[in-house]
Amino acid sequence: MADIMGNPVLIPNVIESSAIGAAVLGLYALEIIEDFYIVEQWIQIDARHNPDEQNHAIYQQMNRMFNHIYDVLQPDFAHIADFQRNLALSAKTEV
Repeated sequence: MADIMGNPVLIPNVIESSAIGAAVLGLYALEIIEDFYIVEQWIQIDARHNPDEQNHAIYQQMNRMFNHIYDVLQPDFAHIADFQRNLALSAKTEV
């Protein structure tokens, strides 16, 4: 993830970090906390993964290619979905 995003990835010492994130967002939405820095008091960081800049550059190139291919294929998405739906329906009738 660090290579893809180009940012450090911090690994907390808790298993349920998603639940803590959701709780913090809720506290923030309810204006019980003013910012997200409170999290630093609740958890410790066990590991830090820094991005490899060469890998990040490759991922950026790949992302530009993906976005281009997506844009080119987008007009055909409905046709592709219809094809998949019809294929699934024909497979069900053969059973």
